Amino acid sequence: MTNLTPKEMVIKARTALMRDQVGMASILLPLEIVEDETKPTMATDGRKIYYNPEFVKDLLSEAIQGVLFHEGCHVIFEHHLRMGKRNHKLWNIACDYVINMYIVDVLGMSLPEGGLYDERFKGMGAEKVYSILDDELDQDKDQNDESNSDQSGNDADSDSDNATEDEQQSTGKYSSEDGTQNTPPPSKYDNLPDSQGEIIMPKHDDGTEFSGEELEEMSSALRQDVVMGEKLERSHGSAEGSAILGGMSDIARKSTIKWSDVLKDALLSQQANEHTWSKPNRKHSWRGVHMPSMVRSANGGVLAIAIDSSASVTQKEADYMAKETRVIAEELGLDKVMVCYCDDFVRKNSDGEWWDVFDLSCGDEIEFKLRGGYYTEFDPVMNLLNDYTDNAHEIQALIYFTDGHGDVNPELQPDLPVYWAITDERFFTDDYYRNRMAENLPFGEHIYLDAEEAYR
Repeated sequence: MTNLTPKEMVIKARTALMRDQVGMASILLPLEIVEDETKPTMATDGRKIYYNPEFVKDLLSEAIQGVLFHEGCHVIFEHHLRMGKRNHKLWNIACDYVINMYIVDVLGMSLPEGGLYDERFKGMGAEKVYSILDDELDQDKDQNDESNSDQSGNDADSDSDNATEDEQQSTGKYSSEDGTQNTPPPSKYDNLPDSQGEIIMPKHDDGTEFSGEELEEMSSALRQDVVMGEKLERSHGSAEGSAILGGMSDIARKSTIKWSDVLKDALLSQQANEHTWSKPNRKHSWRGVHMPSMVRSANGGVLAIAIDSSASVTQKEADYMAKETRVIAEELGLDKVMVCYCDDFVRKNSDGEWWDVFDLSCGDEIEFKLRGGYYTEFDPVMNLLNDYTDNAHEIQALIYFTDGHGDVNPELQPDLPVYWAITDERFFTDDYYRNRMAENLPFGEHIYLDAEEAYR
């Protein structure tokens, strides 16, 4: 029998968990522990851990640690930031399936009784699992509606003079034939089972929602926390802990970070050169900290794009990359985008030029038209780029679209940021491929490019 309060029990369990999983300290310590009797068990919004004292008081420390670990996993995967407009309860269930699959199949840990687990969701992200579950609920609802319709005969014809279902749902009111208002019909989400730990969209203390910019900054800070956690685990010699944080950081990156967002953030930081309080920096406002912002210079600039045309990229994928590049260029106010295509050497265009140059100030539309198709060499692009930059052109960065299978001479590293947008996820999830990528592509930033997005 413990004399500890429920909050003290949670804090003690968190300490014990962080002692065993050192890297979790970077995730759990920043989260404020808050009592909330409205939550069935525990919940997190990425800023706080909420607990129901009635749920906690009868649990052993090991059980509380398990729930805290589960909530920490939700934070690492950024499930609280990815929910969007989805049904809250179904999203929680989908996320539980993803986390539990990882806990069992990757970490080799066991689940508590009643833990949600289904082999058919192996390798899927929460969004995909949610879509499958939502479709199944639709099918069940359609079957039930058909069954009810068969039983009611032709009674549906009598509703022709009433408001449509959509109109009724918009007001939350449903009228019967005599004009009296009834409760809304049951939703497909009504009878869903409870999840193990609740995920909540973050809000300010006054109840206002976070802006898109604040959510992005929260995500960026979290990714740094995950990387720090992995370093802590490695420094303490915990192979298991490194696997947990390292594996999750890879999956989190693959699941939540678009290459275009990474590139946009990097270029914005390069263009920023002046502080101002006229538009405060909201980077840490979700933590209650306010700083001056940076004013971006209006010098425009040039973005260089290299595309691995050794059959590594399809035209469909190239079209998707072009669309994302257009968005980046517009948001950053770039003057030009230059594109080259390289397999074993850089392929000239029909005009005999190495680069396809799109002048955005003149309204040029960015298009990627593949040429080549032999084996992969990265050095020709670096040689070409170094020659080009020697002529003092204002190239701000190079992004290289490739499957990652190839190597580059480190001595050819250009004097500008290089981003490898890699379509083969094994380079981010498999230790052999991860080490190979580090050796073969020793400079620049490696970014996972989900090529499947092009086909969605």
